[in-house]
Amino acid sequence: MVGPTAKTKELDEREILVLKFWEQLLGRAKDKGVMLHAQRSPSKVFWISAGAGVRAGVSFNYVVYPHESAAELYISTKDKEENKRLFDDLRNRQAEIEQAFGGKLSWERLDEKKPCRVRCELKEGGLKDEGKWPVIQDAMIDAMDRLAKAVKPYIARS
Repeated sequence: MVGPTAKTKELDEREILVLKFWEQLLGRAKDKGVMLHAQRSPSKVFWISAGAGVRAGVSFNYVVYPHESAAELYISTKDKEENKRLFDDLRNRQAEIEQAFGGKLSWERLDEKKPCRVRCELKEGGLKDEGKWPVIQDAMIDAMDRLAKAVKPYIARS
């Protein structure tokens, strides 16, 4: 029998690293009282999602890349037109949302695709910057908390 390929071994190591990252982030978030993702379990994928609590297909996601990370509102209901309508409703409130958030957000309507998103892109680092994980995770948790508080009142109205 042939042993695992280099690709399989690399994937396993990446999955272990991702799980470790999410375990630490979720623990830090609970310690800080940011409970939006408290019922989530660490996963082996590059995002962790929690429902926004207002409708199916609208979620708050933590996302981690090799050297970047993000906190985002992801809009992906079953209906593309509904996604665009909800996004446009939020975009019409961009000034109020960004003021409540405390900074600029990336507004991605993604016209050629079904979903839309509003995100805070963080440049502190990402998955491969393990020595900086506490700083990266704290920035992600802070951004997620501020994003959820800034957009939830407007999602509920749409």
